[in-house]
Amino acid sequence: MAPAGSLVFLLGPAEALSSERLQSTELEAIQALGVRNAFALRIVVTTDLDGQFTRVCDAITPCFEPSRLWLGVYEQSGHHWHQRDCFALSEARNETCWFYPTDDGRYLSWQRHLQVTIGAGSVADPPPDLPADYNREAIALLWSLLADDSDLTCVGLTYAGRRIEWPLLQQRWADTALWCDFSVDSSQPTPLTMHARREVAKTGSEPAAGWDGRRDQA
Repeated sequence: MAPAGSLVFLLGPAEALSSERLQSTELEAIQALGVRNAFALRIVVTTDLDGQFTRVCDAITPCFEPSRLWLGVYEQSGHHWHQRDCFALSEARNETCWFYPTDDGRYLSWQRHLQVTIGAGSVADPPPDLPADYNREAIALLWSLLADDSDLTCVGLTYAGRRIEWPLLQQRWADTALWCDFSVDSSQPTPLTMHARREVAKTGSEPAAGWDGRRDQA
């Protein structure tokens, strides 16, 4: 058996993942049918009276659609990729995580959507003690509340507690960005207060941020 760290993960429609053996070019074609959109989120907090800001989040997160997509798990066998598992993404184990800041303070956030093409996923920095063989139960969907949303959003996948990374191959940014001024006060019945929201027209491209769907909290 190939070590679990060498597995690749594909997100696509069920019919696209029906083959048990694929070539590398087919991996890319299937993945292109899966995730098509993402959002970039940057959050800063004022840390002193001089107006200096500390960045607490800088991430580009694919828009996972558990109700639509299936997950295919493959390992390399000779010149092909052999399917180890395939199931509806909605059947994966669920875990919650914090994406927005949980520390008290006043924050400024910037969010912008983009159309993307991503590559097949792989386990980020697999540790030496990663299980030697594949186990479906080790896959988890991460869910989080974003800003003042009323519903949880799927913000990533993990395998054996390690995040799955999805390389960004192509990107096309939306024409507008959303700025939000908000504060967190854990002593209040409703900890999150949204002070202002403003949509701003924006042109050009943005540098790619961390592509791992995790909360980068200082």
